[in-house]
Amino acid sequence: MTLGDRDKRALKMLAYAAVPGLIWLFWPSSDDAAKPVAVAVANTPAGLEQQLQRLRSKEAQIPAKQGLMKDLQSQVNVREKGLIIADTLPQAQAMLAQSVRQVARQEGFDFRNVSIGQAAIFGGEYGQISVQISGECSIEQVVNFLADLTKRPELMATEEMRINLSNPKSKILQFGATISGLVPKRLVPEKRPGVL
Repeated sequence: MTLGDRDKRALKMLAYAAVPGLIWLFWPSSDDAAKPVAVAVANTPAGLEQQLQRLRSKEAQIPAKQGLMKDLQSQVNVREKGLIIADTLPQAQAMLAQSVRQVARQEGFDFRNVSIGQAAIFGGEYGQISVQISGECSIEQVVNFLADLTKRPELMATEEMRINLSNPKSKILQFGATISGLVPKRLVPEKRPGVL
């Protein structure tokens, strides 16, 4: 088999194109060139001295970080004093309902309906329980009730509110709300997959 002129020209062009491609393929990259230098610098006395300085600076930061850790832990302890502590989940829910009723009685009204809501995990570290309340009261009583809830030592918050005008002449409102509180996570039952 003989090669024609056309085939010979194609082979020459392929050879000319292959040379730069092979150079590009086997040329050391900047990453490969930097690795031996980095190893060589680390093994030199100057490189070892730099590593020692970095370790000393990290060691010097340890007391400051420990102080910050203690400060944060004390803040967590102060906030966790507001958890509703009980032996069982129903006891914690009853304590939340009792606290909400006490605040309402201070304002001179009582709720017609109080029902316990579902417990859930809150923030991965705590449990959240809730109470749904409803009743009739004046707007001043609602405002004072909500303000007094924040003064309680328990960690409670209003999640949902419903206010409707019941009697326009006497300015009585139909008030409903969902009040939630935080409990230790151990009180909240874990949900198993496939179980509702």
